[in-house]
Amino acid sequence: MDTLLLHFETVQKGDTIVVTKLDRFARSTKDALSTIEYLNNKGVSLVVLNMGGDKVDTATAIGKLMITVLSGIAEFEADMIKERQLEGIEEAKKRGVYKGRPAKYTEKHRGLQHAIELFHNRDTNKLTVKEIEEITKISRATFNIL
Repeated sequence: MDTLLLHFETVQKGDTIVVTKLDRFARSTKDALSTIEYLNNKGVSLVVLNMGGDKVDTATAIGKLMITVLSGIAEFEADMIKERQLEGIEEAKKRGVYKGRPAKYTEKHRGLQHAIELFHNRDTNKLTVKEIEEITKISRATFNIL
């Protein structure tokens, strides 16, 4: 089952789901339509507030059309934002001003060096990974890559 649909397992016939914007409800037209079909089958209504707060009856043909068109536009807008962001990153790279996200842990990070030392000496220091994590404030996920 789609992860979005798992969030709606507890809704019951007669319930109403209120969302501020359609693009916050679903990430694609396909997701919106499959979720709406699931909700319709359960007898659940959907209200989208930035559409004037009117209840969109997704069980009707006009309601389905409105949601399909609006979710298609929302998906298009998200894709355009992503496209412009990638273009901006490429331009910044060409100018040499974009280097990406700085590495949080480098060889010069003293906390990481201390954590690695404690991690490799667990036989003698008898510390657990959890204790090393608490002492150094370096997360367990970082240790998983060591």
